[in-house]
Amino acid sequence: MSGRDEFRVNNRLFFADAIRAYAIILVVMLHVSGTFVVRFDALDPSAWWIMNTIDSFSRPAVPLFVMISGMFLLDPARQQRTGTFFKKRLGRIALPFFGWAMIYLAWRAIYHAESMTTEEAVREIIQGPVYTHLWFIYMIIGLYLLTPVLRIYIRYSSRSNQMYFLTLWFIFASVLPVIDRYLDLGSGIYRPVFQCLGYYLLGHMLRDHWLTRQQMRWALLLVLGLTAFTAAGSFVLTTRNDGIFDGLLYGNSSPNVLLMSIAVFLLLKSVDYGTFNEKAPVFPRVTGLIASASFTIYLSHPIILELYQGGMLGFRLNAMTIHPLIGLSVTTLATIAVCLLFALALRPVPVVRRFINYG
Repeated sequence: MSGRDEFRVNNRLFFADAIRAYAIILVVMLHVSGTFVVRFDALDPSAWWIMNTIDSFSRPAVPLFVMISGMFLLDPARQQRTGTFFKKRLGRIALPFFGWAMIYLAWRAIYHAESMTTEEAVREIIQGPVYTHLWFIYMIIGLYLLTPVLRIYIRYSSRSNQMYFLTLWFIFASVLPVIDRYLDLGSGIYRPVFQCLGYYLLGHMLRDHWLTRQQMRWALLLVLGLTAFTAAGSFVLTTRNDGIFDGLLYGNSSPNVLLMSIAVFLLLKSVDYGTFNEKAPVFPRVTGLIASASFTIYLSHPIILELYQGGMLGFRLNAMTIHPLIGLSVTTLATIAVCLLFALALRPVPVVRRFINYG
């Protein structure tokens, strides 16, 4: 890689940290808004539209994480034994995942008053996802298992062959689900295997692509336009579904989210961070902190949100506590701040450091 991507802070590629930080903020935003966007008939229309628009805007969150992983881990220049890769990657994720799985099983028992036998708990951990957001960890483990094979494929395949793979992914993971939904033309080919794998490969294929300033403007307009399309389309689908929320356009591999994710990835990758950070020197420090703790924020934020929403801290805070736009912003920032402080407070403890897994 060369050019604008050479800007680093503390020897970390800064645009990658910017993407991670942005993605984790989107994750929290969509979980704050998602609690209410499904309550179509219960909310004031203006409040629902705010939640729907923010949730639509936040959809690239998970694809961005997958793409940045693919950009680094599928680099054909990486010469690494399969055993070394698994020891490094799976070793970093396995212990934190098991620890947080145990925490969320306990959380379900204590906070949600669920009863579960030891056998049922073990089955939950094996089958997943234990808690809604932990599906992401199962998916990442699957991608890690495929990475040694994908590295060989990328090293020896042509660019046109890789485009063929991405075309198949787009058809089976993005287009066919929409066709199946309305024309009932089910496919016998197992689509889910393609859903996140394509984003993983896309991260590699876009690693050397940059946008000009003019292209960045068009990309931004595309993101805003697709946000409006997702929000409006979700409204139409929900009204046609008798007020029961229809999240077809919210899917990670839906065509609109796919295009949004590519546009956001290239936008954040193409920013001239060197010049920007000269004018706002606090920006790289804050961005680096959030990015380095993004895994911890992802794993811990549902507990903080539920504590806020349930009034367990002596007050209630959610997107509807005050004006929806303000409430959503305050809840998102307060959640990220507490998760970040939690991560920083435990960082000096060696055993806990392995448990939390800093990026």
